[in-house]
Amino acid sequence: KFGYHVLTNVKDEKEWVIPGTEPISESLDVISRLGEEALLVVSVRSGICDVLALTNTLLVVINTRKDQQEEWNLSYATDREGIVSLLCEKPSEMMSVMKGILGILGIDV
Repeated sequence: KFGYHVLTNVKDEKEWVIPGTEPISESLDVISRLGEEALLVVSVRSGICDVLALTNTLLVVINTRKDQQEEWNLSYATDREGIVSLLCEKPSEMMSVMKGILGILGIDV
């Protein structure tokens, strides 16, 4: 079984943190290195995804709108393997999507 840390990228200590995660507020350089060292990074589509797409990070991007997935799909914008783009338009389905991703890795939640 894998050990894992679930992090929420935050601007500072005042920003809301997803319950059950650890806050992280680092430079883009540090975020890039952490991404490359991680087994997998799962992220809702954000600017951090743009940065990580330029590294060797295994990246799962969850798009919350169909136009995001079609027009801003990082799988098309980069010339490398290791980026998976998923669509999850309903917040109520987000936990199911996350459990599915973690299940593939053998992590029970």
